[in-house]
Amino acid sequence: MGICESTMELSKTLFVIALLLSGAASMKSQAYFNETGDLPCHFTNSQNISLDELVVFWQNQDKLVLYELFKGKENPQNVHPKYKGRTSFDQDNWALRLHNVQIKDTGTYQCFIHRKRPQGLVSIHQMSSDLSVLGMLCSHPWPSR
Repeated sequence: MGICESTMELSKTLFVIALLLSGAASMKSQAYFNETGDLPCHFTNSQNISLDELVVFWQNQDKLVLYELFKGKENPQNVHPKYKGRTSFDQDNWALRLHNVQIKDTGTYQCFIHRKRPQGLVSIHQMSSDLSVLGMLCSHPWPSR
């Protein structure tokens, strides 16, 4: 194998690795228009940390907060008005449910989990998910000729 072929093979390998890494950085999620979508966080609470010790929140790509759980209690103070009353936290799956999904909800969301310590908050988990909103096809009767 000549130097050109080995360089091309290396380039292909690096491209595949970059593609795999970029795909691993964000989960893909889909929801139907006016339905409920899940924004996963995929946190494995292997230490069984109590929710009372955690600060959990989701924000969109514009840094607007969708939901915040502060030391085991929902904290609507920091939630942006366009998300108030539209979310619920699924504690079993560590996912945020976004209700009444709209086309403008398409985008990237991040979940953050911090542990409350005497010296302050310590980040223990973070994850991104890309939400796609799907429209539903409606059948309309066509006028007969």
